[in-house]
Amino acid sequence: MEIKALVCPQCGGQLNLTERREFVYCPHCGNQIHLDFGENNNSGRVFTTADGIPVGKADIPEDFKTEAVIQQGWLSETVPLVSYMRAVSGDEKQVLVSASREILFDIRSKMMQGMLALIQTHTKSGYTAFVDEMQYCKRWAEQITGITLTPTAQAPLHSALGDNPNLAASQLNSELGTYFTYLGEQYPVVNTDVNSTLYRFTGVFNGQEVVVLCGCDWNGAELGGNQVMGNITGAMKGILDNTPQLKSSIADFKNAFSDVVNGRDKMTMNDWMHGGLLYKMKQNRERQAADPVNDTPSAPPQKQLNPDGSIPFGHSQEFGKSVSFIVFGSQRRYATMFPKEEEANATKVFLQFVKTIEPDSQLAQRENAFIQQKLQNVMQEAANNQAMAQQMHMQTLQMQQQTSQMIARNSAQTSAGIMDSWDKRQAAQTRMSNNYSQAIRGVNSYVTPAGRTVEVGVVADHAYQNRYGDIIGVSGNAPDNKTLNDLNWTELTKK
Repeated sequence: MEIKALVCPQCGGQLNLTERREFVYCPHCGNQIHLDFGENNNSGRVFTTADGIPVGKADIPEDFKTEAVIQQGWLSETVPLVSYMRAVSGDEKQVLVSASREILFDIRSKMMQGMLALIQTHTKSGYTAFVDEMQYCKRWAEQITGITLTPTAQAPLHSALGDNPNLAASQLNSELGTYFTYLGEQYPVVNTDVNSTLYRFTGVFNGQEVVVLCGCDWNGAELGGNQVMGNITGAMKGILDNTPQLKSSIADFKNAFSDVVNGRDKMTMNDWMHGGLLYKMKQNRERQAADPVNDTPSAPPQKQLNPDGSIPFGHSQEFGKSVSFIVFGSQRRYATMFPKEEEANATKVFLQFVKTIEPDSQLAQRENAFIQQKLQNVMQEAANNQAMAQQMHMQTLQMQQQTSQMIARNSAQTSAGIMDSWDKRQAAQTRMSNNYSQAIRGVNSYVTPAGRTVEVGVVADHAYQNRYGDIIGVSGNAPDNKTLNDLNWTELTKK
């Protein structure tokens, strides 16, 4: 097998691929690339949609009728559309079907589920529970044939990716790189599985025993937690490992909670009065002390490792690995159905169909354009959210500053008002006190030109002071000004 060093036209990253025309993904930037090695391969029947859009081509017998369908709409984050190629033999005994990429996600982390729910542009339809490769193929085969199938055998599938595992692994890495771009985080790869397998099923269609061959270019990866969450988890584990009593208390609480929720231990009103779950924890400990053998849980059944010692894909959690989510699916799916007596010839036609399928280059470019546009939208949304968060932060700081200034200003105004009221109150009280005192003593107060206060009996209507400081009180009308001036007397002002 000859290998050529090729370069991605978008990022310049190196591609190590076999010499054949393929649609590949750059493992560095995720760009989808059409490689033409000049084979000038014009053979094969073209599959087109009802409105004339080519989907791909493949080698099939001349009497087969072809059709194609493009299913629009995002099925998951990296799958903007799915194209189907279908062919039916002239005698309608054999049907050939192939479908393009399908990438699904099984989210195991509750925290990650919450995070994805906040992303408005995120496609929610691609999330489903994990199934292994055989069940994945069986489910699709039953969906397109409409019958119940029984698996009978399996064998390697000689598709383009099945004969080139390095290229299949490169496409998986590209798929993960694109998905990480959506999340804005990197997750360690715990386990991967890339292969192409053909499965044989049997069933009954319209009263006739039929054989269904179904295979796929399967790929998947189990991803662990990101670095930040890993550090937090590690720190918590370290605390628990170094504090056996705390670890035991947490385990006791979990057991008590599980027993109550699942109905294994009834919670009575008396239990609640004595402390609820804490009381149940105490009861569990007392039972364990009395009969420790009966309360010892049996060891959970262990999954078997693969013959090469590796962990079966999709089961890393059962072997103690931390898994945040599983990416699984296929780069392409293939299926055929035919009467059992036609198996020899029908299998040959199907394998030729699988081996020679070549997707249409323009459709591949269109799919890649959708992916790039969505990536840009996600990045723009992230930038907008960051800008909005920054703006909200600045507004919060501004509001805090304005509130502080308003409080200070109001505090000064309040203090001034309080002091003014105090002064007025004190002045009024002083006047009232003086008036009361004067009324009791039978005097009135007068102010001299020098500002001194003097008191004169209340029988006097006017008070006067001469230049020597003598003060007199006069009853009745006041003297005229000429008399006062001649005698050097000045009338005083009454307070």
